[in-house]
Amino acid sequence: MLLLFSSLLRAEPPALTLPAPQECVQALFADDPEFAVFDGLSIDQIRDSVDAFIPSLHGCVPEGARLDGAMELEIVVACDGRVDSVSVESAERLPESVIGCVEDSMRYASFPAHDMPGGVHFLYPMQFRF
Repeated sequence: MLLLFSSLLRAEPPALTLPAPQECVQALFADDPEFAVFDGLSIDQIRDSVDAFIPSLHGCVPEGARLDGAMELEIVVACDGRVDSVSVESAERLPESVIGCVEDSMRYASFPAHDMPGGVHFLYPMQFRF
């Protein structure tokens, strides 16, 4: 899952609002922990959600910036589809201001509700080229 940013840039950070929480999905056989089946989120659901959110990150890159860097985020999505936590696992050749803005902004992404009680944990690589 590699993202390539290459559209219009703004200098100011994005103004974002948290998505409304959704009702958590009930796992198959959730009443019996021995047989419970959890689906979490699919790769396609994760990719589609992040892709839909990418335009919200454009404000993290100053206008006219020349970037050729990458970062990898660890994201935890709660069962209600809201981001529970975001942390930067690695970043290369990016200004701290861009890294911090992307990390903070990703908390506002919306994902589908799912059935994992402890949340879905995943790593998401991003590439920035301008």
